[in-house]
Amino acid sequence: MEWVVKLEARSGWGEVETIEVARMERRVVGLTAEEVGLTLAEGRALLGELQRLVLQTQMEEFTECARVCRECLKLRRLRDSRTRTIQTLFGTITVDAPRISACPCTNIWDLVDVSLSPLADLLPDRCTPELRRLQAELSARHPYREAARLLSTLLPCKPTNHATMRNRTHRVAADLESKAGARPGATFNADPEAEMIILIDGAHIRAAPGYQTRHVDVTVGKVEVKGLVPRRFALAPKGAPSPLACVRQALREQGWRPGRPVTILSDGEAALPGMVRAAVG
Repeated sequence: MEWVVKLEARSGWGEVETIEVARMERRVVGLTAEEVGLTLAEGRALLGELQRLVLQTQMEEFTECARVCRECLKLRRLRDSRTRTIQTLFGTITVDAPRISACPCTNIWDLVDVSLSPLADLLPDRCTPELRRLQAELSARHPYREAARLLSTLLPCKPTNHATMRNRTHRVAADLESKAGARPGATFNADPEAEMIILIDGAHIRAAPGYQTRHVDVTVGKVEVKGLVPRRFALAPKGAPSPLACVRQALREQGWRPGRPVTILSDGEAALPGMVRAAVG
């Protein structure tokens, strides 16, 4: 048997283009269990090729529409032709990303070096939001290296190192805090009479046999003040260069100042409240 997968692209002005995406064959006589349905490798290849064709045709029309000046509705000229690499959930795709010259009707000073890149404005970090969110979700559940390995095993996206997974997880966290009204690193003018509560807990992570050689103690917590978004923190006390600085920073971002009382709730381990007391000093 043979299957042919085709993609039909319809533009906004009615043009239709049919593109062959892939061909797959399976024998009937002598069929084995390993040949039933799509394999992971075939599925990854199919998704990657489909993503490439969809993204390239989509960006072509997007760039063409962006050339239309909003003021005079004339077609602006292309300043140069270049490409841009975009990381997506189904592969890293290279697309055309030309720069468009400013329209004479808006370039009143007759500047020569005035242009714009629609694709750079659309995806400034060259990564789709969906890929970044999935990387952050997996990184929140697994170690960064394991999250990167799972992602590259199941999906045809470009293999990512642990540093990229960590940076994008922090980026998503910062975006969420910003949308919730919390500003990382900012000082809040909180009500000085509002009760400040810090909840703190510790965990002992045992080394994975064959992968790690030592155990790790981890401390996590959050600072709550009425009317403010909770501020969370986490650290490995034995590995952090200044463990108290992390706790003190979380307190300060919630409006703590020397002399202000803090209520500490912990799991009963004596060392954890002692760490907070040392931080507020």
